[in-house]
Amino acid sequence: MPLTAASLSASLGWTLSKPQTGSQATKQGPDAVGFGPTVDLTKVTQVLRLRLVLAGAATQTVDLSTFTNLVGETPAILKAYGLIMAPVGSTLAIAQGGTNGLVWLAETVPDGGVLCFYQPSPGKTVDATHKTLLFTAGPAAVTADVAILLGDV
Repeated sequence: MPLTAASLSASLGWTLSKPQTGSQATKQGPDAVGFGPTVDLTKVTQVLRLRLVLAGAATQTVDLSTFTNLVGETPAILKAYGLIMAPVGSTLAIAQGGTNGLVWLAETVPDGGVLCFYQPSPGKTVDATHKTLLFTAGPAAVTADVAILLGDV
C-alpha cells in the first residue's frame, strides 16, 4: 500500500532586542523563516520509521532494500528522498554503510539537534550495490527517532 499522506516542515521564529540608554530598545521581529515542501506522493511512497537505541560508540547498519513497513509490507525500494533524525543523549552520525553503502548523507547531529533533509528530485537511487546506511553513536548512549522517505515506483 503506497503512502497516502506525508508532510515535512521546519521553521524558526525569533525576536531580537537591544537595550538603548535613554530611549526604547531597538527591536526586530517577531520574524520567521520556514519551509513546508509538498511531498510528491507519486514518488515518495514509503516511510521507514526507526527508533535507534545505541550504546556509546555503537553502530547500526540499516538496509533500505530490506525492511517491513508500518503496515506489514516489504516494499522494493528504488529511491531515497529524505530523512529526519533527532538524537538524544549523544551525537549520532549517518554515513554510507560499509557494505553496499548508499552514498547519500554524511552528517553528525549533536545531542538535542535535528537533521532534516529532503531531495524531491531525482532522489537517490537505491539498488543492490547502494542500499545501506550506517548510524554511529557518539561517546555516550543515544536514542534517536529517524524517519526516511523512500520510493518504490
